[in-house]
Amino acid sequence: MSGEYFFDSYIAVPDVKILDHIKNPERVAAGLKATIRNPSVSEEAKSRAIERLNEMGVNAEGEPPSRGVKGSSSTASTRSPGNPEEEKTEHHRLGGYKATINNPRVSDAAKDHAKEILKNNDAL
Repeated sequence: MSGEYFFDSYIAVPDVKILDHIKNPERVAAGLKATIRNPSVSEEAKSRAIERLNEMGVNAEGEPPSRGVKGSSSTASTRSPGNPEEEKTEHHRLGGYKATINNPRVSDAAKDHAKEILKNNDAL
């Protein structure tokens, strides 16, 4: 920052680059989709989120991404090949299951589930 100030409605605001405040449209869309799927959000807020997504040209009705949560049957073969970000995410997901197996505070049922996921993904 240059240390200069400009005044907006009697409030001194530091002179900052406008580019610092541009939001990532993908993250905005993800937040709006989360709003739509959140059961504790009002119908009014959900409809505003759908309108905003439509304005952005994003399909609000798409399936939520798989996050590898309990009961998920996602495997490495269902992910698009060659995407480094998805490969990194998959690596971290499987690493979490490996950590589960070695965690003494985790139940045997959770450890068995983690082993099953790792076997299904050829990671054990």
